[in-house]
Amino acid sequence: MFGGLGQATPSPVEWSRHPSERERASQRNHRVAATDAIHVTTHKEGLFERLRSELDLRHYSPRTRRAYENWIRRLVTFHNRRHPREYGEEDIRTFLASLVERGASASTHQQALCAITFLFRQVLAIQSPWVEDLVRPRREPRLPAVLTRSEFTPYSTK
Repeated sequence: MFGGLGQATPSPVEWSRHPSERERASQRNHRVAATDAIHVTTHKEGLFERLRSELDLRHYSPRTRRAYENWIRRLVTFHNRRHPREYGEEDIRTFLASLVERGASASTHQQALCAITFLFRQVLAIQSPWVEDLVRPRREPRLPAVLTRSEFTPYSTK
């Protein structure tokens, strides 16, 4: 009861005397409702806006978002700023081969490949068989940093 007159308790917006405060409150409520809406991309959105929105939608970490955006930017720059929809298998293979020629590690190559496959599958919605067939780099097996008994013996006598 508000004021003992049988009225319901007003919301904080109703308590306000200024219309601008009511407008701000309704805008805040509108923003919350807009973020809860189903994500729909439009054709008017640019490539990087769609990339960011897809990464946001899937809750990728900020570092992964930056890395993927940088890899896609490098890919587009490598192909003279053509849109990725125009790329074929050979264009992607050429880009990845250029990474190998410049001495990129297997993990760097893998990260670039993951960004490219995310672009084609999620952002551009292209389910092409050649995207699946891109060659994944093999990592060199790491040797353990543990010595066997026979290897340790010369060091233990000193």
